Amino acid sequence: AVISRFEDMHEPQAIEPIPQIVVLSQCVAALNASLDLVSAYHAAAQLAHQLTGADLCAVYQIDGHRLLLRSSSGDLQPPRDVVEVFPTAPLETYVIDNCEYDLPIDFMRRQLNLPELQALCWVPLHAGSVDIGRLLIAYSHPKCFTHQDLRLKEIFAGHAGQAIYNAELYERLSELTVSQERQRIACELHDTMLQSYVLEVHKPHN
Repeated sequence: AVISRFEDMHEPQAIEPIPQIVVLSQCVAALNASLDLVSAYHAAAQLAHQLTGADLCAVYQIDGHRLLLRSSSGDLQPPRDVVEVFPTAPLETYVIDNCEYDLPIDFMRRQLNLPELQALCWVPLHAGSVDIGRLLIAYSHPKCFTHQDLRLKEIFAGHAGQAIYNAELYERLSELTVSQERQRIACELHDTMLQSYVLEVHKPHN
């Protein structure tokens, strides 16, 4: 979802893709270096802030019908810890099709507890078909978005979602490995104790 004025793409615009692509590549490389889940959340928020120059970037994890704040980065106060999942497509469609200001910015200010909010992108985080959460990119001043702006944020969000998903899988695998190792050790201890008991029972007595 985008809440701001959306620039009319029929007007000629100066395009500067190279610097943004370089920064995006650096951010993606840094994201992929995050193995544990906490680092992945922090990296996503911090690198989104670096890439977009927004006043606040935050990463929310989806949990049923709620979104839980996992990390934030920027000059504004952190947004609300828990928000309800609400539909994003109608808002995005309305902005792009009508190029209007009058979207429910007050609603978003209340939802996120960000009274200084003037414009935002609320980008889904996905890994394939898995819904990971949302990336909040917020501004305390009026902001116009181009197709290029939105595409850059969408690409970053795709990589961020995959990095978070990979880190979550890695964490689960690590926990499973530890659990299996503990179970193996417990079985070995049990077998050793049982063997000692059997030997003690069958030990000839003088």
